Amino acid sequence: FIGYSTDTKLIGRQFASSVTGVVLFPQARGSMRVIQQQFGSQNHVQDLVVYETLKKEVPKLPEADIILFTSPSNVIVYCHAKKLAPNQRVIAMGSATGNELLRQGVEYYTLVNSFDDSGLAQAVFGM
Repeated sequence: FIGYSTDTKLIGRQFASSVTGVVLFPQARGSMRVIQQQFGSQNHVQDLVVYETLKKEVPKLPEADIILFTSPSNVIVYCHAKKLAPNQRVIAMGSATGNELLRQGVEYYTLVNSFDDSGLAQAVFGM
């Protein structure tokens, strides 16, 4: 199964409707489990925690014109270490990352249209 949307709930519903067996979901401790929650029966879902995201001391961050955030935890760590400058352009890979940007007070960001090279290029060059 390959999903073709950035709407994780939609992808989860589409995936769940095609599953007849049990699906293993390797994931981080504390995962939001958005895909798994779209399954009508959790009997088809097997979670496996394989890593944990840890906060650590961030070295001095370089200046950048464009900042790409790939996860909510990236946003949290960066925003605690450094304030975004008004002239910096921000890209979010997914709505969960975008929502965390909003929680951190970042009102203007670009959400990618797809989770691939093309979606990223469109977000960067379309700014």
